[in-house]
Amino acid sequence: MKKHFTFTTGEHIVADLEDLQRLLQENQQYYDNYEEVFSSLEDDDYVARGNGFCDRKYSDDFIEGQMAKYSEHIENLKRWIAEWSLEALKEGNARFAAGKMSRKTDYSADRERLANGQHPFAVVLCCSDSRVSPEIVFDQGLGDLFVIRNAGNVVDEDVLGSIEYAVEHLHTTLVVVMGHSSCGAVTATCQGGELPGHVKNLAERIRPSLVSDRCVDDNARHHAQRMAQLIAENPIVKHEKAQVVAAFYDLKSGVVEWL
Repeated sequence: MKKHFTFTTGEHIVADLEDLQRLLQENQQYYDNYEEVFSSLEDDDYVARGNGFCDRKYSDDFIEGQMAKYSEHIENLKRWIAEWSLEALKEGNARFAAGKMSRKTDYSADRERLANGQHPFAVVLCCSDSRVSPEIVFDQGLGDLFVIRNAGNVVDEDVLGSIEYAVEHLHTTLVVVMGHSSCGAVTATCQGGELPGHVKNLAERIRPSLVSDRCVDDNARHHAQRMAQLIAENPIVKHEKAQVVAAFYDLKSGVVEWL
């Protein structure tokens, strides 16, 4: 479904999510071209490139004006895509919880379409628990979500690297950190004691999120919020203006609570 959008420069468009993603990519390319080609010009330099630009010198005011315009467009598009993406996840979860999913049995066309590239509209960091599958919980298809999973949905250097790749190179504008009810990793950390093997490494990253007088599920909520805050403070996530949201999935109801 297409919606109406108006840029801060006054330009109006009618677009769906794919249109917004395409426009974001195009505007980013335009901005990079102006920054790379024009910002380094000396007084006597002229542009003679096969990229659609005229072979004449551009004034500093023109260059700055164009870069400012595309910068504003990029900021607007990222915000609209993030808002649209979050709404799509909410609607998908509502379908899942109500038992009215958009079921598919044949993904051959999707595989062919996605073979040459991916454009996921959201990053989801969640627990490896077998009952927590983001594509199912949010009723999304192949190529829609960039999913990162580990026990306890903890943030470490590898997770941050994956998120940085998604927001910087895939231009994904929404990051969701989703905890869940009856989380085994949070439960084990709450119980304390010596944990075996590398499980203790996970517990060390979960422990700062715990509040002593809260139940396991409340601590799982707080942990998701804390992990989301860590991601939001990442320099690349901040530079790319990605929106970071915490969520909590209830295993029994199938409902995602947005924190």
